[in-house]
Amino acid sequence: MRHCIPCCPVGEHDDCQVVFVNAHGVDVGHCTLPNSKGDEVRTCSVAGRTLVVPGLLSGVVYLVDLDADVTALASQPAVRTVTPQVLTQPFECVAAPEGDEVYVSCKGGLLVVKGDGSIVEHTSSQVTLSGGITVSAGGAYIAQTTWADADSWRHGHVQRDVARGKYGSTLCVWRRDALAGDGREGQLAHAVDLGVEGVAPLAVRLWETEGGGLAGYVACCPIGNVFYVWTDGVRLHHVKCIEFPKRLVEGRRVPSMPTGLEMSADGTFLFVALWLEGEVRQYDVSTPSSPILVGLLARPHVGAPFTPATLAFRQPGAAELLLSTGFLRAWHTQLCEEAAEGALYLRCIPSHVQGHGYALAPLAVDPLFRYTAPGYRCMRPAVIP
Repeated sequence: MRHCIPCCPVGEHDDCQVVFVNAHGVDVGHCTLPNSKGDEVRTCSVAGRTLVVPGLLSGVVYLVDLDADVTALASQPAVRTVTPQVLTQPFECVAAPEGDEVYVSCKGGLLVVKGDGSIVEHTSSQVTLSGGITVSAGGAYIAQTTWADADSWRHGHVQRDVARGKYGSTLCVWRRDALAGDGREGQLAHAVDLGVEGVAPLAVRLWETEGGGLAGYVACCPIGNVFYVWTDGVRLHHVKCIEFPKRLVEGRRVPSMPTGLEMSADGTFLFVALWLEGEVRQYDVSTPSSPILVGLLARPHVGAPFTPATLAFRQPGAAELLLSTGFLRAWHTQLCEEAAEGALYLRCIPSHVQGHGYALAPLAVDPLFRYTAPGYRCMRPAVIP
């Protein structure tokens, strides 16, 4: 099994890269994304034999040929780019469960990238900004958030931009089987405004419930709230279920930064990455609207600054959580400069109790899977089947 890790340079004068590592975090190849100086990458996903990497600032989507020989470090796999005609500001991507296409969240709608590199644009007037994206557990829905305008987040955290409308507050949900093949204006299955306490929704996780319903969680960064969302068969409802306190940074109070979410396979535990706080929190969500904190991983001694930005299970149903430490360049420089030089990947393994799921105990870190990249920030990995 290999992982691809998108990496952003600390400065703006080098190109972004994708690094390929084995199960032990050993570098087995890499490629440079051409003409990517000043760009940022955040996620990557696999469609067929193509690696899809959205360029956050350039507006292009990088396509890497996975059939190229990346085991030879001197080789450079074929990389090409595609540029949407209508949609702008690609931000995050997620692979379809079947592995044949990738969905990219954009300002203005949803971009679908096929395994052959062709694209289809689905527009919606309700998707006013780009943000996080996920496919529901069950595969029937795609959810994307309206996080922020690139002209705002590229300059770091500016609190007054919240009041200026530079951050969104809407969760948008598409039915996968209703996406038109020709990419015309799409009809969302659901769209809900999370209100003033739900400004800047970033990370989202959804699952399907009995009777064709939906439920899930949305993390708002930098507001510092988590919302539980659910359908009653007709509408999508929401309620704030977690509120994180503000933190003192250089003499000023800064909101918490819940930048990543993940759900356990059995749906009983929610994991939240608090990037600025350097914590991963584990919640019992047996009562979904009232999460109970039961586990905590707080700034472990791992030989590097610990700033967990995203969470992802290594494989569906697996026990290991992969943590990435890289966030956006300007935010690192402004709020967490110590983590800018180099980055770190870890396996975060929730403890087990006699084989009955996850333990109500502190999380443990296994440093077996580790990759350091001096001068680069490592972002969320993808698994190459």
